Amino acid sequence: MLPRVRSVLFFQLPLLLLFAPSMFATSEQTLVEGDVLNLRHQHGGRLVLLPADDPIVQLQEVHGADAVVRITPIDAQGNPIGGGRLFVLNASEKRVVRLRNHFAEDAFEGTKLRVEVLEGGGRIEVRSTELEKSEPIQPDANAVRRRVKKGVSGAELLDLDEASGKLSSETALLYRVYSLFQDARLPAQYQGGGRPQDSLYMAEVNNRFRTLSPEMQALVQPFLTPPIYAGSWANAGLSKGPRANASRCDLFGAWVGLDTENSPYTVWFDGNNSQDETRARQIINAIDREIYTNIANLLSPHRPLSDGDEECNGGDGRLDIFVSDIDLNLIVPEGGAIGVTQPYEGCKNTPAYIVLRRNASDSSVAHEIFHGFQFSYDLQGCLGGEKYGWWTEASAEWAEDFVYKEKNEEHSYASFLLDRPEEQLDLKDGSHEYGAYLLPFFVHRKTGTPFFVGTAWKLCEIEPALEAVNDAIPGGFKAIWPEFVRAAWNRKPDERFQEWDNLDWGARLPGGVPFDAALGGRPDAKVELQVDLPLLSATYKHFKFTDDGARTVVFWNGVTSKLEETAEPLTTYQPLPASQTKPGDHVWAFIKIGGQWKEDDWTERPSVTFCRDQTSQRIEELVIIISNAEFMDRDRRLRPEGLPPVLWVSNMGCYQWKGSSSKTGTGDLKIDCQLDLTFTRAGDGIGGYEATGSGTWRASGNCSGEGTLSIGPGTSLSTYNLVTGGRAHRGYNGGFFNPVPVFVNCSGVMTPLPLGGCFGVPGPDLPLVDRSGTIMEKSFTAPGFGTISYRLTSTPQP
Repeated sequence: MLPRVRSVLFFQLPLLLLFAPSMFATSEQTLVEGDVLNLRHQHGGRLVLLPADDPIVQLQEVHGADAVVRITPIDAQGNPIGGGRLFVLNASEKRVVRLRNHFAEDAFEGTKLRVEVLEGGGRIEVRSTELEKSEPIQPDANAVRRRVKKGVSGAELLDLDEASGKLSSETALLYRVYSLFQDARLPAQYQGGGRPQDSLYMAEVNNRFRTLSPEMQALVQPFLTPPIYAGSWANAGLSKGPRANASRCDLFGAWVGLDTENSPYTVWFDGNNSQDETRARQIINAIDREIYTNIANLLSPHRPLSDGDEECNGGDGRLDIFVSDIDLNLIVPEGGAIGVTQPYEGCKNTPAYIVLRRNASDSSVAHEIFHGFQFSYDLQGCLGGEKYGWWTEASAEWAEDFVYKEKNEEHSYASFLLDRPEEQLDLKDGSHEYGAYLLPFFVHRKTGTPFFVGTAWKLCEIEPALEAVNDAIPGGFKAIWPEFVRAAWNRKPDERFQEWDNLDWGARLPGGVPFDAALGGRPDAKVELQVDLPLLSATYKHFKFTDDGARTVVFWNGVTSKLEETAEPLTTYQPLPASQTKPGDHVWAFIKIGGQWKEDDWTERPSVTFCRDQTSQRIEELVIIISNAEFMDRDRRLRPEGLPPVLWVSNMGCYQWKGSSSKTGTGDLKIDCQLDLTFTRAGDGIGGYEATGSGTWRASGNCSGEGTLSIGPGTSLSTYNLVTGGRAHRGYNGGFFNPVPVFVNCSGVMTPLPLGGCFGVPGPDLPLVDRSGTIMEKSFTAPGFGTISYRLTSTPQP
């Protein structure tokens, strides 16, 4: 997207006299925002600049921050003449701008110059050399660089207008070029907001150039010409073509070129700017010392192609780098430097030149030189096209880490992928592909070797990038992708990105924050996990359990199982074998219990339960990572075949139930009993319990006797913690049975008597645990047995 214009200043150069161009009339000239000061000849009419004329303005940053300034000649009707000229000022920098070096003659046929601060936090003081007063201009303090605005953006409107036929394909192409280069001629409705243009778009423009009309070729050609030439976009004011009697490839301005020693590059800079010369020499040293050799060894035997047979090639076959004030309409992190690598012919297997913003870092130089190598491959499509675009930027961004492991500038792009893990790896939208550098970063750090990158680029000559990368990395995506997305979490328990390279950014959660699985007074709750993943993507579900009342937790796997609900009365979730599951579908869990994290593969587990009443299962946090490693079937998305996966939370106790039960008998033979009971969770399941305890009994009426009881296997308790609906929801069942008969004295005869009914629950409907999930209590009369009363309380493990 184009940045919004932050502030605009119109000013006029002082009166120029034919006989004495250095003498200026300044007595009534003041420079205030909004003024119009006519650029005119003393005899009126059209201004004719003599060779000695050298209009000058001075720009100074006065706030201590970088800023991008654009100066545009404006005609009498207020229309821009040409695309304007960008100037990048570092903090507190002063620059003298000789307009003759930057604007063609037709630019001086206008009446005004427009000065805009497009980007950065700086304040720019602008003055004409002979004026006493100056006026600072600055960007809007509330503006954020290259953030997506809501609604239809300028770039999106351009797409819509092309699709509807309102704009021709050629005009849309031209406007995208204007947008990329922040050209002042881009119509206002297509400026600002939304996605930016693609940094490799000019390769596509190059590829289409021969099919364009002559008129359109003339408008586009300047943007395909290196900035040292008269026919370039950098020579602003080209609305009527280049200067009279000047060819497209004539040098203009004060450009100076210096050759590298150990690599085939020439670095060009503005000879009037000593800071640019210093930076050019630093770039040469960086290329010779670190950049070229490292990349050449990695991609051997490929080398960037010579431009010796091209027009406007810097005068020889060496590759050219131009230190410029370029500021492209690209998504970059705050303060990020800009560069662009442009091919001479087509979009592959071609030499290319590099234009760097004057404050571009060494890491950015490595990125662009890597692009120059990429253009040497004879691909099965355009370098920036659908098949290769994502890998082009991902591997070039990774090259910054490869060459400069300690600088870590590439990590400013990590959020472009980590903030949108649900997007497919090969998405190319002007930002995501830069964040995709994390994949080669991970493979490189994990395996200890970078040469899979060179292998992948060689394979790109015979297959698309996804297939090439799959074939180049050990085990392919099936092996590496589930582990990569775990590492991309980049928090405990997997902090490899931090440990490897101090990257402190991790995958973003849907909604941005963990889900607090607190019941908030409810007896139970469920969370459906939304899953709809394209190829090579992942989603992260993070739950925190801060509510002690959340006792039972279960995950039903609707990802690699077909999840259905059972019918009444035991309504619950039933994971069935899924017919559509692919080998690339994966479910991984990070589990925090007792302050310690552990990992577990849940891909083949239909369900997983936790009893938080039990110390060993008192889960504190849970991260579920669902990923899709599929890449061959581009249209296939990972979606639940049945119901979505579910996390179920209930306050029903699950570890131990303790209490008592009594029976008061009835009839001629009356049996009374009293039990002290403890039911403890059996194994890892939820709902089955083992009984322990003791009791007493007493017989009266026709027979007599008394004694003690041992609680054994015949005494049972079952709870339905995992029943989510129906009549059995929150129900339980149980009973007492003593398999060893007791003996009673019936008229002097000792008679064995099975003893039961000391504990039992009424039927046919199950009784329910109370709303708190911690109490089972009932008193009822059973025909033939008497009255049974019990109270059991859920007790967590200490």
